[in-house]
Amino acid sequence: MKNYRSALSSKLRNLVLSGRLFHTIKLYNVQGSSHFKKNGFTLIELIIVLIIIAVASSLVGIFILRGSGNLELKSFTKYVSASLRYARNLSVAEKKVYSLIIWKDKGAYGLYADLTHIDDIEEASPVFQKNIPELLQIIFDNGADHLRIDFFPRGDSSGGAIEITNQKGAAFLIMVNRITGRIVVTKINK
Repeated sequence: MKNYRSALSSKLRNLVLSGRLFHTIKLYNVQGSSHFKKNGFTLIELIIVLIIIAVASSLVGIFILRGSGNLELKSFTKYVSASLRYARNLSVAEKKVYSLIIWKDKGAYGLYADLTHIDDIEEASPVFQKNIPELLQIIFDNGADHLRIDFFPRGDSSGGAIEITNQKGAAFLIMVNRITGRIVVTKINK
């Protein structure tokens, strides 16, 4: 055992004298546990990323809420224009007169089939009836409190214009051509 210790101490002495012991220890520290690799994110980096995500999502929420009034106006205008197109297509396909009636006082609009033989519209059953959103205002070209647009089997119509506005002043105009029955939607700049 003594020979083993003396052999080990003589090797250590030779390494110290030659300067290779310091080099061996330094190499071990670089590759060993004292200088470990950075494989993850620090807590501060994660917190900063979470703050950025929170700020960005709150800004997106503000912009969505700010544009919701215009969104309701656009979607309702699309519903009405699609209903008018549907009435025209049904009229041509089924060879019947279809009428789209909008009531301001009831806050609703509906599609009716073949109202020519019915005296009172209240007695007729609608193909569909939908409500007008409360925040929107509808203005007709005839100035009345209701508007009836008839579509005939040849594709023509009684014609009309519907202006839909919201509380912010944004507006769309839906025009129905008398001769062709085509529906055109335009944005009005006020």
